[in-house]
Amino acid sequence: LTYGAIEGMVEALGDEGHTTFLTPSELEHQQTSIAGSFTGIGAQLGVREGLPVIIAPIDDSPAAAAGVKAGDIILSVDGEDVTSFSLDEIVDLVRGPKGTEVVLTLLREGDASSLQISIVRDEIKVAAVSWTMVPGTQVALLRLNQFSANAKGEIVTALTAIEGAGAEGLIVDVRNNPGGLLTQAIGVTSQFLARGNVLQEENA
Repeated sequence: LTYGAIEGMVEALGDEGHTTFLTPSELEHQQTSIAGSFTGIGAQLGVREGLPVIIAPIDDSPAAAAGVKAGDIILSVDGEDVTSFSLDEIVDLVRGPKGTEVVLTLLREGDASSLQISIVRDEIKVAAVSWTMVPGTQVALLRLNQFSANAKGEIVTALTAIEGAGAEGLIVDVRNNPGGLLTQAIGVTSQFLARGNVLQEENA
């Protein structure tokens, strides 16, 4: 009852996607996701308009390889309807031992019918940063997957490598980045600013 009351109060703010109440177990799942590694299918889950959705599949994960896409609505897990489940309950069903299989029934925007996707769970090592040179140019494309605990260190390493590759320009791709740790966001942003404040935090 207490958790329900707090959740209702927070939802009344109408700040969907930014202000959320987490139970202790939900907090544990979130902290595991941004720690840099976990066992599962490799997808960020969330709730939109009261329905569980895929926020983003993690690059090079089993979910991404199986064709899961950002925005997919999760209808069932292993045949069990989860549309009324809490996010915590869904995460518990989706995660599991390495090498085991889970079947997701998804509804994709623009599709008239649902689709079933079978995914074999694996250890997910979440690389915060990846990069490549854009073919035929001196421009590097740097992808920032999330502000996980290893983001700043990986950014510093990537920028050194990019400079060594002779890049004259840089594109930073943050599409489908679900967020993460504020300290890492500050550390990453600081690599691109010579002076001044990265952010200002104000207490209402």
